[in-house]
Amino acid sequence: MTREDIIRMAKECGNWSGQTVEMNVVGLERFAKLVAAAEREACAKVCDQRSIEDSWEGGYADACAEEIRARGEK
Repeated sequence: MTREDIIRMAKECGNWSGQTVEMNVVGLERFAKLVAAAEREACAKVCDQRSIEDSWEGGYADACAEEIRARGEK
């Protein structure tokens, strides 16, 4: 996740005033969820890539990717 990604997500959740993002608790919770979702997806993509590289489609790496993505549904 890049600095620009983090700033974009923060802007989505709060009030941007040039150099500062102000947010209330609801915005902070939303920001945390966006960051966590982005990180989960990045991790799952590593598993997807490993599955392709190792020719393990349907194997352990695929199961890991599914479990990582499912964490966002809890």
